[in-house]
Formats: sequence, C-alpha cells, structure tokens
Amino acid sequence: TRLLESERRLRARAEQAAARLSRLQSLTSGLSAALSPVDVADAVMTHALAELGATGGTCYMLSDDATLRPVGSIGGESEQRAISLTSDDPLGEVLRRSAVVILPAEPGVNGHDTPRAVVPLTIRGEILGAIELTFAADRDVDAELRSFLAALGTQCAQAIERARLYGQRAREAQVLQASLMPPALPTIAGLDIASAYRPFGDGTVVGGDFYDLYDLGAGRWGLVVGDVSGKGVEAAAITSLARYTTRAAALAGRRPADVLHTLNQVLLAERLGERFCTIVLSVLEPTHEGFDVTMSLGGHPRPLLFEKGSGDVTPVGALGTAVGLLPDPEFSEQHVMLRPGDVLVFFTDG
Repeated sequence: TRLLESERRLRARAEQAAARLSRLQSLTSGLSAALSPVDVADAVMTHALAELGATGGTCYMLSDDATLRPVGSIGGESEQRAISLTSDDPLGEVLRRSAVVILPAEPGVNGHDTPRAVVPLTIRGEILGAIELTFAADRDVDAELRSFLAALGTQCAQAIERARLYGQRAREAQVLQASLMPPALPTIAGLDIASAYRPFGDGTVVGGDFYDLYDLGAGRWGLVVGDVSGKGVEAAAITSLARYTTRAAALAGRRPADVLHTLNQVLLAERLGERFCTIVLSVLEPTHEGFDVTMSLGGHPRPLLFEKGSGDVTPVGALGTAVGLLPDPEFSEQHVMLRPGDVLVFFTDG
C-alpha cells in the first residue's frame, strides 16, 4: 500500500512538472512574437489565465514617475490601481525586493474575496513591471505555484526588455534613415513631384537607399536616387557620403557624368572593400516645351518614362558602371524631354 501511494505521489509530481514545463513553453512561444510592452501584456494575460487557471489578471508597466501603471487587464475584477515604488506603498516595497507577493483572500469591506498573486518583472535588478493574478477562492497558492510564478516573471521581464530594445532600434533606424533624405520636397513651378519610401524589413535596419532634390540655381534642379550595397549603419555611412558628395559636386557646377566620376574617386579612396553604389543623377532645366532632363547612370535601374502623347512607357538612360568598383568607370549622359502630362519615375530595386 505504501509503495502504491508513493508511486502515485511520484507520478503526480511528474505530471505536474510536465504540465509546468508545457505551460512555460506555451508562454515563451506567445512572448516571442511580442514587439511592444502592450503585446507582452496581452500575451501574459492570455496565457496566464489559460495555463494557470487564474480568474483574472492585470499587467503593470513602469512609468517615468517610478509608478507601476496598468496597461492590460482581462477577466475577473481588478483594482486597476497604480503601485508606487518610491512611497510607503507596502506592495511596492515588496516588489522592489523582486519577491512574488501572495495576498490571501480578505472578505469584507475593501477586502478581496479571492487570493491574489503579484509577480515582479525584473531584469538585472531593475523592475520593469508586475503581473497581478486573481484565483478562485478555493485555489491553494502553494510553493509550486509560487515557483512557477517566479519563472513566469523572469520570462515576461526578458520579453519586455526585448520589446524595449526593439522599439529603441526602430526609433534609431527611423532617425538615421530620415537623415539620408530631404525633410520635404521643394515646390518646382511646372512640375508635380512625389516620393515614397518603404523601409527594409521590420523597420529596425537602415537601408542603403537614398534620394535628394535640390536647387542648383538659375531655375535648374538636381535630382539623385541611389542605392548602396548592404544594410545597417555601415551602409548608412556610405549613403550619407554618396548623397552629400554628389550634392556638393553638382552645386559646384559639374555635369552629371563628371559628378559620378568624382563620387567614384571618393568611394575608391575610402577602401570600402566589396561595397559599392548604384546611382542616377539628373539635372532638370525648364524649357519652352517643358523640362529638359540630363541624366547619368552609374549601374542603377533605368528610370521609366510615360509619354502622354503615345501612352508608351519606356526605360530611359544608359546603364553605366556601378560606382566605387573600378578606377575607370563608364558614365555617359542622355537627355529626356518632359512635356506636359509626361511622367518620369526614378526608383531603386530594394
């Protein structure tokens, strides 16, 4: 009989351990796709209630005033109160110690009819938030559940940290990418101008694509569209170099093909290894017919010209040599006349 009872206890513990591992794996899977603290809160609430048998829950995130404020709640009844980490709030004091807090049921006025657990979300000693869960009145919040809640807190804190880093990288990429393009397109009499840019991937990596449009004086305008090989900060540095080198050379009065030769010399001098740049540089000048476009291509996809008169769409320009690869590249110039109703589209290949 004792052997049978011991075997049942061991089997029950093994089943509980397997269930606990399964719940953690399920939660980890749900948190892996969370890209913001709110996503983390949603995943936590969904999995905590489903996997732990909780009747309700609230997720708190740390605000700038050192207060934990609710950002997500599901099921049951929750106080939705803020938890201060700097005042005499007893709950905040315990959370600062990174301890799971178990609050027994306290029926009566201003009490809680069901047991609660408050789990701190900390990483490297820094508290990022907390999870509050409510359970049925007859649920025993035992040592095993407390241990699981601590593991839950660790998983969630790591997910919040990943979400914060993701958000920081996305913001940095946006700022850096914006610096590679004009803040706004100028107004040019006689021309309708529009631009569109789609960031690479999930928006956390800076691409090598760039464009610029600037006044050359005497009614003339410089237009450049280019693409540096590779992605990331290294590509962004070369992109910035290419953009401002072409602008400076064009403003100095050099012709488009000569500007590309200058850019080629600059990039070769930088010893960029296998990195290179494709680019199309154009000078737009108004005429009595419309706009004369003088362009030179350095290995870049040819712009597309839609002619209103014929309805045809035709690639224009000569391909040329990619910039930054050879000491003696070939760049030529072509002229395109833009008449009323025509459309000229410049683009990169992503």
